[in-house]
Amino acid sequence: SGKSFGGADRESISSIKYNAPLQYIAQNRAVTADDYKTLIYNRIPNIKSITVWGGEENDPPQYGKVFISVRKHLENNSTDDFLNDMEKQEILSYLNDKKVLSIIPEIIDPEYVNVVLDVLFKYNRNLTTYTQVQLENLVKQSVTKFNNEYLDSFDGVFRHSMLSKIVDSTSPSILNSHIRVYVSKTVQLISGSPQSKTLKYGVALTVDDDIAIVNSTGWTYEGITYYIGDESDAKSNDFRNLYVYYYDSDNKPVIRERNIGKIQLSTGLVEIGQLLTDEDTSITLDLIPLSNDIAPKRNQLVR
Repeated sequence: SGKSFGGADRESISSIKYNAPLQYIAQNRAVTADDYKTLIYNRIPNIKSITVWGGEENDPPQYGKVFISVRKHLENNSTDDFLNDMEKQEILSYLNDKKVLSIIPEIIDPEYVNVVLDVLFKYNRNLTTYTQVQLENLVKQSVTKFNNEYLDSFDGVFRHSMLSKIVDSTSPSILNSHIRVYVSKTVQLISGSPQSKTLKYGVALTVDDDIAIVNSTGWTYEGITYYIGDESDAKSNDFRNLYVYYYDSDNKPVIRERNIGKIQLSTGLVEIGQLLTDEDTSITLDLIPLSNDIAPKRNQLVR
């Protein structure tokens, strides 16, 4: 046994009711996915969420393995809710005596599916004493509460209809709302040499008005600010070709280079090639998911 870590508050009644039967079933051995969950929960009390899946369910499949992904409760002054190397080794060493036959456990860091929302609502000013700005802030609070209560866990599904109801119920003055859903990824660019980037959005994507990228932040190279856009691929409806563009003195977009990468809509995979930048910076791309409801898979967390 190793040094214990990750203390937490006393286990709640609901948590005991859930974990106690599983611990009885596991008999301190890891046979099923729930067994692995129960053993790890008992070992590390500060876990917020955990998911386990067999190698046959992995992408690509890896038979003879079981995969584990853990999200911790944030501790004081900490912004990292992933396991560090020491904690991962602690868990693997602990499971080594519990595993069945030749099944090899492997710990994978969580991956976030970042949801960006454009929330529009109509309200009757005669039914409220709040100003427009105050109502907007209340709606933001409702969205934040929805995120904290229903998302940020491995089984947290983003349900568009549920959020719409929560937004509408924020104030009796709100008559209706419309919520546009996007998924977002950010990559870092380092100055000095061309870089290729791969972004895994984790969901199927779609187009609207013949665009998939609804927003690209800019970066500067040779004093010019560039952005990434997309256009159809004549060879396949599943792919979109990426290009780099800038705005001229009349604020009209001008394409600098075509075919600098691709979007695969069915997989949510974006590959960008050979970007140059004057200084270290980051680029954010917001794309359109095929469905407004987003369910996490394997080690994904929706937030």
